[in-house]
Amino acid sequence: MMRRAGGLVVLLALMPAQPSLADDYPFTGDFAIAGDPAAPGPSDLYRCALSFFRQGADGKFTGYHADLAGFSAGDPPRYVIYQSGTCVHDAGAGIESCTLTFETDRELEGRTFVDVISSIAKDHVKTLSFESLAEAQAHSTTGQSDNAFPITYVRCPFDGARLAAALSSSASTVSAGERNQLTSPDDGFLAQKSVHDLAKAMGLIP
Repeated sequence: MMRRAGGLVVLLALMPAQPSLADDYPFTGDFAIAGDPAAPGPSDLYRCALSFFRQGADGKFTGYHADLAGFSAGDPPRYVIYQSGTCVHDAGAGIESCTLTFETDRELEGRTFVDVISSIAKDHVKTLSFESLAEAQAHSTTGQSDNAFPITYVRCPFDGARLAAALSSSASTVSAGERNQLTSPDDGFLAQKSVHDLAKAMGLIP
């Protein structure tokens, strides 16, 4: 999905109480959504090459996707913005609420998504998405997760200098279908030579 996955249900409730301070967000860096939330694997490096979000210590995040068409045509790697916003973390309950302040899909702009952070490791973050804040709070209290949707974020080990050179402040102009291929690629899409070449160019694979 986007910073809060494309399949998530929108939360139209209030933010959770007692959010963490702006400078102590529980995880920071560049992350992509794992193909298998239960078992992140090597194919996720190709997902990183296509799309990722940058989570800041202040809670702000930016979602990028590759200009794969340009790269395939011979241009250097370039990443454009398709969404940005701010997350608030309730440290006591482990709940985070993320609001989209910019989205190329205007119907999503201004909406909020909620999940519970299950665990944070060096190379990934496991979360459970819920349809309502009440369900997330119930899970935090009782452990009940009948309606939860698991999402795992994998840390993207980019070459820092290459990524800095590739990041753009331009907004994405691709269609919804093209964007979905980049942000939620299937195995066939990941197997394309252009995706392999991009991952290599970004220092993600040898």
